[in-house]
Amino acid sequence: MADPATGWLMPYKHAYHPHLAHFMEFHQGCSATHDVHTCHFSRAELLLIQPEDIQRYMGLQAYNDPDYNINPPTNHRPTFCRSTNHESIKKALSYYIPHRTVPWCNGQGNPTKSAPVNDIIKE
Repeated sequence: MADPATGWLMPYKHAYHPHLAHFMEFHQGCSATHDVHTCHFSRAELLLIQPEDIQRYMGLQAYNDPDYNINPPTNHRPTFCRSTNHESIKKALSYYIPHRTVPWCNGQGNPTKSAPVNDIIKE
C-alpha cells in the first residue's frame, strides 16, 4: 500500500516481515498487535525508529529484559538468543528502513548501523 502523500511504497519480504511486526509491537507498546504477514507501516512510522529502540528490543530478545545491564559482564550473559539471531533481526529491520543505505549519523540514516545496535550484537 503506497503512502498517498509521498508515493512511498513499503517494501515486503516474506522472511523479514515477522521480525518487523514483532519489533513494531514492542516499539508501539504492549497494546499494539500486528499480523506478521499483512501489516503495513507508513514511512513516517519507520523513520521514528531510533537505535535505542532496536537496542532495547534486542535486549529483550537476548536477556528477556529491555533495560538490561551488562556490567559486570560475567554476571549477565545473554541466555535467550545468540548473536546470529540479532544479526538476522538487524538485517530484517534494516530492509524496511527508508534510508537503509545511509549510515546512522546525527540522528538520521539507518539506525541498525549505529554503535549501540552493533555493541549488543558483539556482546
